Amino acid sequence: MSINKRTNQEVYKKSSKKIWKIIGILVFLAVLAFAIYSFVSYRNVQEKIQALTTTEGQQKMINDEIQNLVAKMSKHIVLPTGETPTLATITDIDALKKEQPFYEGASNGDKILIYKNAKKGFIYDPFRDLIVNVGPVTFEPDNSTTTNTPTSTK
Repeated sequence: MSINKRTNQEVYKKSSKKIWKIIGILVFLAVLAFAIYSFVSYRNVQEKIQALTTTEGQQKMINDEIQNLVAKMSKHIVLPTGETPTLATITDIDALKKEQPFYEGASNGDKILIYKNAKKGFIYDPFRDLIVNVGPVTFEPDNSTTTNTPTSTK
């Protein structure tokens, strides 16, 4: 019987060593995967930061945001075509509501797309995926430009 006890103990020790070895390998692989993921994420963030330091990178990011917003809004309403809208984000809704009733129902963080040629404005809530309001947009004439007309002297 002592031989069976030794054999059982040796089998138990060998199997527990295998289990610990497997656990160690799994932990090592998990740490390695996390390190690789962290490194790749860090590089992506650094590339985005680098891109944002250039005017071209900033403009590309704005254009990408406009395209994404237009794609989301196009699921709800037909948007004007043939022009790139101007994008704004509402940051002080209380002040805007005092100025114009157009902003009723909107909230901070909502996006405004303004189509200058079509003279339309759209308020979109990206959190609720909802178009809050649509209305005409008027622009005040730009008085900063002057025209020189030739004059003749006699």
